[in-house]
Amino acid sequence: MKILKRHSYIIIILLFSYNTVKSQNDADSLNLSEIKTSLNEQIQELEDSIKVLDHLIALRKQKEFKLSSRKISLKARIKVGGRIQSEPRTGAEEIYKAGFDQLDSVMIIGYSNMYFKVCQIDGVCGYVFGSSIEKNERIRKYEKICFDRELALNSAGDDSKKMEQAEAKYYSQLSQFISVLDAEKEMKIKNDSIELIEYNLLKKKKIDIENIAVSEINSADGVSLVIKWGFFNPKKVIKYIRFYVVPYNAVGDIVRSDIGGKSNSVLEITGPIYPNKKYDYSYWENVWYNNTVQCIKLKSVEVIYMDGSSYFYVKELPKILSANFNNDCSY
Repeated sequence: MKILKRHSYIIIILLFSYNTVKSQNDADSLNLSEIKTSLNEQIQELEDSIKVLDHLIALRKQKEFKLSSRKISLKARIKVGGRIQSEPRTGAEEIYKAGFDQLDSVMIIGYSNMYFKVCQIDGVCGYVFGSSIEKNERIRKYEKICFDRELALNSAGDDSKKMEQAEAKYYSQLSQFISVLDAEKEMKIKNDSIELIEYNLLKKKKIDIENIAVSEINSADGVSLVIKWGFFNPKKVIKYIRFYVVPYNAVGDIVRSDIGGKSNSVLEITGPIYPNKKYDYSYWENVWYNNTVQCIKLKSVEVIYMDGSSYFYVKELPKILSANFNNDCSY
């Protein structure tokens, strides 16, 4: 009986010990499960962060690729004493230093850390500190876009969402900026083409007179005139050109000068006059003295060239008048 009782006690003690160990194991298992769950959550967060970074990298590469064929190219000049260096940082190796008697021309092709990346005509490229560049409106706009980007990225720290927002804003602004530059370049090409076509037409006309008008009537009733005209014949040089003109009043009648009584007048220019791609303005003072002069009619033009040849435009006068030239002084 005592032995049975002793065995009973032993069994009870064993059962108690088993239950205690089992409870500890269950607790340990529970802790390990919690740790595993926490680790899985952290792993998921890391994977999500990696996905965001991968997306950001892909987005940046995509936008960089799109912009790669539309590179920045801004003409600029380095200020006197400015220098080109190897890297965009203080103390970097000096590659080139601008002289003290002129501004050196460069092409801006990038921006980093408050430095413009530039290239010279001879192919020397490097970085110039922002304050050493002569800036126009376009350069200041480009500088602000780049500076704002760098400031936003620094403020973002490790926040991938803010980094993505900063990059997205930068590429959007840069794309718009380049689009404006491209549009301006296209417009310049178009205008240059139009000017070339017009100039080729003017070369065929040789002379073109765009306007003749009263420029001033002074206090003594002296009438001054101005003629806008151009000489475009590349094969000739003008020795003399004479414009034969008549004044009219506001009701379409020819008037005479109060001094001398003349109506017809010859306006002469002495050469040599070389061909040009632009129009010139020629002025004459006190051609007549009459304050009623309102309109000037061009009657003819005489041209004498340095080679001895000449031409008198009378019936053919319309050939050398611009399309918008009004040579009618009638009321």
